[in-house]
Amino acid sequence: MNAKISILNLTGKERKLLKKIYKKGIGRVSYRAQIILLSTSATVSYTRNQIAAQCFCCRKTVYNTVCKYKENGIWGIFDLQRPGRPCLISANCSQEIQTTIQTSKPSKLGKHYFHSNWTLKIIRDYLAKSFSIFISQRTISRWLHSNGWSYHRSKKELFPIQPLLDKEQRDVLRLLRNLNEHQEVLLFVDQSAFYLDGLPGGYWFPCDEQHQIQASGSRQKRWLFGGFNPHDKKFYYRMCKKCNSEEMVLFLRQIRQRFRNKIIHIVLDNARFHTSVEIEYFLQNHDGFSLHFLPPRGAKLNPIERFWLFVKHVTVKNSVFESLDELCFTLRKFFWHYNSGNIEYNFDIQKTINVWNQWTCVSVA
Repeated sequence: MNAKISILNLTGKERKLLKKIYKKGIGRVSYRAQIILLSTSATVSYTRNQIAAQCFCCRKTVYNTVCKYKENGIWGIFDLQRPGRPCLISANCSQEIQTTIQTSKPSKLGKHYFHSNWTLKIIRDYLAKSFSIFISQRTISRWLHSNGWSYHRSKKELFPIQPLLDKEQRDVLRLLRNLNEHQEVLLFVDQSAFYLDGLPGGYWFPCDEQHQIQASGSRQKRWLFGGFNPHDKKFYYRMCKKCNSEEMVLFLRQIRQRFRNKIIHIVLDNARFHTSVEIEYFLQNHDGFSLHFLPPRGAKLNPIERFWLFVKHVTVKNSVFESLDELCFTLRKFFWHYNSGNIEYNFDIQKTINVWNQWTCVSVA
């Protein structure tokens, strides 16, 4: 039993590879490589008992390792893939479960489900109730990974833009390019809310400091109905407490008084109060208005959206107001200086023309 082990001579490449496996291998693979190296040592001839003592294993392990190496070469020291425990989820059941997870939500499968997304716990309960399969969440996780599933964050995608009516495109482009300013005026109209606690944002301060704004948590606000003139960059507004059809009618009256003898072309979105009965009744009794409606999700066509960002950046960003009167005073002061030319706003009408010109259009028969 203590006879010396006879093994085929190793080449230099094989010995170098075995040394690398011995140093970087894990568990049994590492000490199997050590057994082969000791068995083929050129300086010292070790017996089976001596190798077993150095590798902390038995003589039979040394014998089996050498035999497997003689038979299979370098691959003899690696473990073969084992079949493992049989899967508790059959192939037909697995496909049905994956289809259900991919196409349905838990909330649609029964009254006892409230989640909108699948979790390991919900899948476990669903398997137990629907298929009488009782397995752990860890097993479900391994099963999902083996079938090509992974846990990661979903991606939001915006709805595709809606086409613009070709008639509206032609009319607005004509007004942007060749407006008769003595008889017509073009206004891009929208509404926005300004809150008492302002709008938090970043700005420059020392690296070892962080400015804190003591906000009250109040959601009090004032609504602004605004009209932006792209030709002279003037802004016309109405400040109010609510955003509804009545306030919209009062804003249109204000615009009518400002441009008494001109045709007022208004470009606006399809908000519910823009097409209400009150607005239709007002337009029937007041001539000189021409409304051009934007398609759904067509905010890029309205330059007043970018103007709102500019206003909020100057007036309410990183600001907290003590009262609504202070907020209204700040906004009125800003608009007075802006319309007086004391505040510069970078606006290029040609960019607006390009956006309108490149927008997808559809004709109505």
